[in-house]
Amino acid sequence: MAAIAYVNGTISSIEDARVSVEDRGLQFGHSVYEVVYAINGAYFRLAEHLARLERSRRAAEIPPPAAPDEIAAVARRLLEMSAEREGALYVQITAGTAPRQHVRVAPVAPTLIMTFRPLARAQEGAGGDGVRLITHPDLRWVRRDIKATTLLPNVLAREEAARRGAYEALLYEPNGVITECSAANFFAVVDGQLRTHPSDGKILEGVTRAAVLELCGALGLVCD
Repeated sequence: MAAIAYVNGTISSIEDARVSVEDRGLQFGHSVYEVVYAINGAYFRLAEHLARLERSRRAAEIPPPAAPDEIAAVARRLLEMSAEREGALYVQITAGTAPRQHVRVAPVAPTLIMTFRPLARAQEGAGGDGVRLITHPDLRWVRRDIKATTLLPNVLAREEAARRGAYEALLYEPNGVITECSAANFFAVVDGQLRTHPSDGKILEGVTRAAVLELCGALGLVCD
């Protein structure tokens, strides 16, 4: 089935979905989002993704468009409607539609956007030989723990990687400390020790990252 969209209660094709040109998500990037993959007909850690969406929404001071369990119900409905086994759910909450000015002078109803797109799963063993990375200065704002749609630095870094024939950009701070990639957390084995950047606000606290750390604990592996 073709990709489908949900905007404030209306389900349509992605091509027919509409939001206002005065939506604060478009005008200011005042919006947060999540991407959740469906594998074998079920979402991967949907509850954890929606919990992080709720944290981001609160931090961005956006009113709730719906309770997390209601958003989860729509997500499952879109997956069922798609009749797909593999796909990507995109959920975005914006600060709503109002005349363009920085300060909201009256309560504004938020906008809830959700899309589901079918995806082909990567072949078994794909990527076993690794991918090329480039290093790139981390130019993002300091609240990287908020999964906001203001992704211009990430986009520019990823496009620079593509121009140079690489798959991803590995971001670093002025002191040389590696934070994460443009669209992924980063783990490395250094002198036999598994390492990753701590969740201290300088990276996004990834759901898959948490799953990797849980697996490390279960296997008795130390990750510093």
